[in-house]
Amino acid sequence: MTAGSILHSVLVQGRLAYAMRRAAAARDHELGLQIMTPSLLAARLAGGLLRPASRESIEIGIRAALSQRGLLEDITPISGLPGATRAVLRTLRNVWRAGFDLRAGPYAGQPRVQDLARIEDTVRLHLQPGERLLPDLCDLAHAAVRVAPRVIGPLRIEGLHAMDPIWRPLINGLREFIQVEWDAPAFCDASWFHGTPRHATAKRGKRRGVSCADPHHEALEAMRWARELLASGRARASDIAIATTAPVAWDDYMLALVSASSLPLCFVHGRPALATRDGQRCAALADALRGGLSQARVRRLLSLVSKQGTILDELPDRGLPVPSEASLSTAADWERALAPYPETASILGSGAQAP
Repeated sequence: MTAGSILHSVLVQGRLAYAMRRAAAARDHELGLQIMTPSLLAARLAGGLLRPASRESIEIGIRAALSQRGLLEDITPISGLPGATRAVLRTLRNVWRAGFDLRAGPYAGQPRVQDLARIEDTVRLHLQPGERLLPDLCDLAHAAVRVAPRVIGPLRIEGLHAMDPIWRPLINGLREFIQVEWDAPAFCDASWFHGTPRHATAKRGKRRGVSCADPHHEALEAMRWARELLASGRARASDIAIATTAPVAWDDYMLALVSASSLPLCFVHGRPALATRDGQRCAALADALRGGLSQARVRRLLSLVSKQGTILDELPDRGLPVPSEASLSTAADWERALAPYPETASILGSGAQAP
């Protein structure tokens, strides 16, 4: 650490906020800054080699608990059903985030709660070295709050609308040893915070209503609005957001418009694999392998793997020299149809044998 770069930390929430804050820190050449989420903050206090347990490790432990005979009582009838692992994972995550102790309180004696406690113990046995469950990580962080001035420094909470109950006592406990500031958004619940958050003033912008016929029309107007802001210079790309409570109905239209307009739109909730060319290639190959060598499937696959530097690029005119109406549903049909074209048959045969 260079001179003048005093250690200080920023707390954000979510992967997107984490990535954006890191990018902003790099652009502004901020030194001595640690950017963390609540779970990473707890891991930093608990020990430098500790980290939150990954989803894969937790699922391995859950599957082991569900398959172990005689371990569970109330959950046993549904333990073998599809989706049981994911359901238990969601339940445990909600329990952990709420700060609920499965072994204490008025519900600890209920059979289902006891089953969840047994599953939690089994998950601990299947964690990788250095991994800890959120409750364990929080307890270790509580025990090490005295080292916060050296490993955390002054802490600023940025943009968190809500803090999970499991982390609230830890944040309040840190206030006894370091300075904790919260730049709280307007109208968020800060009643649990023992300090005085700096609430941002709610800004009143201009609202404009546009009548649209369907989701495609709405997506089109949204893209026109974004392009207008960029073209006029009134906003940067990072300042523009197109949001809705359930984006599924608009995703396909937005993907098509992004491709047509070349606007670099970031989908915060992710893009479906079939919306990418690599995903389409995998789907075409899987369709051909599972459904059989019909001419439509083979032509679709060839169109997607063209210009990829494979031997299939050597096909004459990058196509098939057989009539499109020919019914080719078996390997024998393909061999007979390609017999007059030995060069094409050789290339296709080599491509099929390539790893």
